[in-house]
Amino acid sequence: MFEQLATRSFRWLFVACLLILGISVGVAGTIAFTLRHAEESAQGETRAGIDQAAQQLDGALQIRRERVLLLRDALDHAPQLSDAERVALAKSMVGLTPDLVGFGILEKGNHFRWWVSPWPESSPETVQLMREITRRTWWKNALRMSSRFVFRSSGDRSWWMIVEPFMAKANRSELIFALFDARLLAGEVLLAPAFSTLPLRLMGQNRVVHQSNRWKPPKSAAQPMLERSIGRGELDWVLQIPTVSPRMVPRAWLNVLLATISVLALIAALGMVWAVERLRFMATTDELTGLQNRRFFVERWVSEHARALRYQRPLSCLMMDVDRFKQVNDLLGHAAGDRLLKELARQIKTHLRQTDILARYGGDEFIVALPETDLEQARKVEEKLSGLSLPLPANPRLPGPITLSVGAAQVQANEPPEQAIQRADVQLALAKQARRNLIA
Repeated sequence: MFEQLATRSFRWLFVACLLILGISVGVAGTIAFTLRHAEESAQGETRAGIDQAAQQLDGALQIRRERVLLLRDALDHAPQLSDAERVALAKSMVGLTPDLVGFGILEKGNHFRWWVSPWPESSPETVQLMREITRRTWWKNALRMSSRFVFRSSGDRSWWMIVEPFMAKANRSELIFALFDARLLAGEVLLAPAFSTLPLRLMGQNRVVHQSNRWKPPKSAAQPMLERSIGRGELDWVLQIPTVSPRMVPRAWLNVLLATISVLALIAALGMVWAVERLRFMATTDELTGLQNRRFFVERWVSEHARALRYQRPLSCLMMDVDRFKQVNDLLGHAAGDRLLKELARQIKTHLRQTDILARYGGDEFIVALPETDLEQARKVEEKLSGLSLPLPANPRLPGPITLSVGAAQVQANEPPEQAIQRADVQLALAKQARRNLIA
C-alpha cells in the first residue's frame, strides 16, 4: 500500500479522490444550507421584485405624463405656431416614445382633432374616445384639472389616456390629449432583464394588460398572491405575482447540483480544449524556430492556391536555403547551427507582411507563401531576403557572413498546388549554384 503511494501516478489518483470527496462534502453542505434558507430568500426576492416592478411601472407612467406636459408647455409658450408646426412637435414626441400612439386636441365646442392618429377621425374608436374624454373632462376643464384614465376600444386593446388643459390664456379653450398603448407601455417595463425571471401579471378592470412568459396560474385558490396597486389618476392597474409555495423549495438543491456539475464539466472542457490546442500547436509548429512547420504550410498552401485560382488573384512562393549551413554545423557545432536558424527565422519575419505564411520546410530550408503577389513583386521580396547576412565567429574555413539563397515562382492557371513549389525549388537550386560560383 505505502509502496504504491510512493508512485507518482497513484499519488495523483489519491489527490484527485480527495478533491472529489471535498467537492462532494461541499455540495452536500451547500444543498443543506440552501434547503433551509431557500423559502425565506425566495419569498424575500419575490417581494423585492414586485415592489421594484411596481416602482418602475409607476415611474414610467409619470415620465409619460411629464412628456405630455412638456409638449403642452412648449405650445403654451409659443401660441404663434401654425397647425403644421404643432403636428411636427407632436410627431417628434411620438417618435421618442414607442408606446405613444396618438396626440390631439379637443377644441371649444367638443371639436376633436388628431395631430398624430392611430385611427381615422370618423372611425368608431375615435368617436368612442371623444365621448369618453368629453364625459370625463367637462367639469375638470372648468377647474383646469388634468385627467388620466384607461380607455377600452371596441376591440381587445386597452389605452392609457392623459388629458391636460392648456394654461396659456390664448389656448384656454383647448385640451391636449395623449393616447398610450397600455400593453406596450407595461411590456417596456416588465420585459426588462431585471424582471424577466419573475412570473408577473398586470391586471386592469379584471382584464389582463400584460403577462410575463413565466406566469403560471395558481394551482389552487388557496395559494397566496402578492399584489401592488399602480395609481395614476383614475388608473386601476394591479400588479400580481404568486408567492413561493413550500413545495417549490426542494428544487433549489437541484439547481445547486446542476451548477456544481456544470462547473466540473466546464473545467473538464477547458482542459480538453487546452489539450487539443496544445496538440494542434505541437503538430503545426516547428519546435526550434517557432515558425509553422511543413504540414501546416502544405494545408494552407492548398487553400491559398484554390482561392487564387477561384478569384483569379496572383499567388507566389519563395523557397530559401541557408548557404554553407553544413559547414556551420561541422565547424561550430549543432548548437550554433540551431541559434543560426532561430536568428534567420526572426530576421525573415521582419521582411514579410502579416498575411504572408512563413514556415520551416525542413532542415535549413524555409518557404514563404505570398498571397496577392505576382512574380515581379515576389522578386523584390527575394532581393531583400537574399541580402540578409549573419556574422559568425572568425573561422578560416568560414569566410564572410552566412547568407540565404532564394528561389521564387508564381502560381500559373490550371496547375496543381505543388507545381509552383517545385519551380521555386528549381530557382533556388540555380540561385545556390550561382552563389557557389561567385564565392569560388
